[in-house]
Amino acid sequence: MKIKTKEIEQLVLMLLNKLKEKDISEVTIDTDYYWSVDWNDIENFKSESLEFGVGSFCDDWNHLQKILSGEFELNVLDLQRLSTLLNILGKTIHESEVSL
Repeated sequence: MKIKTKEIEQLVLMLLNKLKEKDISEVTIDTDYYWSVDWNDIENFKSESLEFGVGSFCDDWNHLQKILSGEFELNVLDLQRLSTLLNILGKTIHESEVSL
């Protein structure tokens, strides 16, 4: 499967525009710790020794904010941090009964 980065951009923009339409300009997130799976294991369904790690959304968000401020440069791991942000954002909005 090939995924065009332009299509990913369009989807993210569509979702953000939907939040604006719903007048959601801020979301309170009460989640910090979450389960994580190592990238090497995420597609290994036959593993009998799958180990979960613990991530910190607060740490992830602080890192992403440092990118916004110019203190840090982007790297490939920031895609994982951003995916966690989107995952927790979706869960939080869903639980608040605000459907897109």
